[in-house]
Order: sequence, then C-alpha cells, then structure tokens
Amino acid sequence: MAVQNLETPAETQKRHRPINDVDVHPTIVGGMDVLLPYMPKVWQEKIRPSGGPLRPGVGSRYLHPVDPPVMRDAVPPGGGAAGSDPVFLAADHLDKYNVQNGLLIEIVSSTLACAAADPDHSAVVVSACNDYLLERWQNDKRLTLAMTVSPLDPQLAVKEIRRHGKNPFVSSVFLPIHNIRLGNRHYYPIYEAAVEHGLNIVLHPGAGESMFQGATVFACGMAERYIERYVEWGQIPWSCMSSLIFNGAMDRYPELKFMWVEWGFAWAVPMMWRMDKSWRGLRADCPWVKTWPSEYVHDRFFFSTQPIDEPHVREHLDRMIEDYFADNLCFASDYPHWDHDRPDMVLKSLKTATQQKIYQENALRFLRLPKA
Repeated sequence: MAVQNLETPAETQKRHRPINDVDVHPTIVGGMDVLLPYMPKVWQEKIRPSGGPLRPGVGSRYLHPVDPPVMRDAVPPGGGAAGSDPVFLAADHLDKYNVQNGLLIEIVSSTLACAAADPDHSAVVVSACNDYLLERWQNDKRLTLAMTVSPLDPQLAVKEIRRHGKNPFVSSVFLPIHNIRLGNRHYYPIYEAAVEHGLNIVLHPGAGESMFQGATVFACGMAERYIERYVEWGQIPWSCMSSLIFNGAMDRYPELKFMWVEWGFAWAVPMMWRMDKSWRGLRADCPWVKTWPSEYVHDRFFFSTQPIDEPHVREHLDRMIEDYFADNLCFASDYPHWDHDRPDMVLKSLKTATQQKIYQENALRFLRLPKA
C-alpha cells in the first residue's frame, strides 16, 4: 500500500535550498486562434483560414515513445495542458522546490519561427507568442522570460528585441537555430541588439530540427527514430560553438554569452580538447581568435544540467563537472516534460560549493534580472 505524502508545500520548500531553474516550459493552448488577437488585422485575415494546431505536421514526424510527453501530475487540477496554468505551475514547481528564478522558454514559438517560409509570417507569429506570454505570465516575480525572435530575418528580430528588450520580465533572447551556423554574420544584427539591451542568447531544441527544409540537419541524414534524435542533439551545438569561436563572433561581441539549454554538456569536453589542439596548429586560419578556444567555452558559454548524462560510474560525471563545468553549468528541470529532473534528485554527490554554483550562482551570471 502506498504511503501518502502528508508534507505541506511550505515544509517541502524548507527542505530545499534556493535554486534558479533555467528551463521551465509554459504552454500555449487553444491553437492558432488564441494568437490571432495579438497580430495586426491584415495578418489575422491572412492566417485565420489556416488556423489549426500550433505545430501542424511536426508532431507526427517522429513517433514519441512517451504519451503524453509530459509529467501526468503536472496537468492542472482543472484540466488543460501541463504548463498552461501559471498559478498551478507556481504551486507545483516554484513553491515546492524553492525556485527563486524560473526561466520560461516557450518552444512552440521556435517551431513556428522556423517552419514558416515567409520571414514576415515567421516574425508576426513569434511576436504574437511573446505578447501572449507577457500578458499571462509576468505576474509572478519569480518567473522571467527568454523572449523568442525569428532567425529568418535578423532585422525583424532586432525590431522584436527593441520592442520588449527593456521589459524587466525579459531576461534573455531565445534564438531558434536555423540551418545557418551561429557564427555566420547573418546573426550579427541580433547579437548587437542583444548586447545593446544587456541580454544574452539562449539556445534550445524545438525549431523543427531535421523536419523541414531550412531547419538544422543531423550528420549523415535524417534520424529515423525519436531515440536517435534525442541522443544526437549534441551535433548541433558542437557545430555552432565551433562556428561562433573560429569565425570571430566571440571576439566581435566580447560581452555576449550563450547558453545551451537541453542539449547536454558532456560532448563539450572532447570538443574543447580538439579545438585547442587544432587552434595551436592552425591559428593562421583564424587570426582573430586571441586565446585557447576552451577559454571561450569556460568564460562565455553556459550549459544546462537536463538531460543529465548518467555514466555507469557516477564518479566519472562528478569529476567531469568539477573539472570543466563548475562555473558554467546551470540547473534545469525541463518542467513539465516527460524527462524532467527534480532538484532533489540530481548532482547530490558534487562538492557543496559546486552545487551552490550550479543550483544558484551560475544562472545569475547569465540572466539579466531586476536588481533587488
């Protein structure tokens, strides 16, 4: 017979240290119809006939082995989608685990941004998503938003950053990755606008990777199964981080930082080794790179814990984190998705000082948060 948990939310919270969570997913429910009021009238008339769900055709490309792909107990008591009710999310996650700052990353907007063939269409839908979230989610001061921009037209992305960039609820820019590497000058205007507003760049899967023309692709062709795609995420940040460093974007924008959320992080260790070795012998190919590539990674790139890598020997992971990621790894729950990590279940064997950095301090060095 199961033992009932009689602990109150206040008692549960007391057991947890204050944490910052860089991966909390709000959900837009109601299909495209709920976004139409946030669009100019001409675009409402253009988009309304299409209507339908917010991710048409994408969900059926890969058969997800977990149905639904969210935690069942994250569904609000009154019904609706997990992550759709700000009040219930606050009670179920922020209160329960003493989350001081939860970074909202809305994934549907990134899919819509890259699925649209028309850059204007892409920008309009993304703007509508941002306005929807701003209206419904900024009442809780523990939440902060990674505002989405469309990567298709950098000038339209700049316009969106300037529209919301001074809002204290906005703490970073969520840039969906299109099939152009991030070090390409295509993105320079976006980076300049982000720096102008004191915002850093968040990268997260969900932009329809390998699902349609123009989206990022995986090496050797499209994965056939969800598990392949899930395992191989690291190919995309590997390529983009190399591009940012060797094409000079990190030197061009020395104030700018990037965070890889939900891409894993263990892959970055052999990559740093390879980049350092290659730069030592081939630095004439990129004379603007002023120091070891691994130093850029340590100082300017941040990573999230979820999905946590789990070797058979746990000490191997602990040693890797202590040696390479103590200063730039941030706790991420991925609430309310199926593979989310509870704050009280991961990284428990790390040094106390390292846990403090990962659960709290590192995120504060990345997010632009209102001063207390």
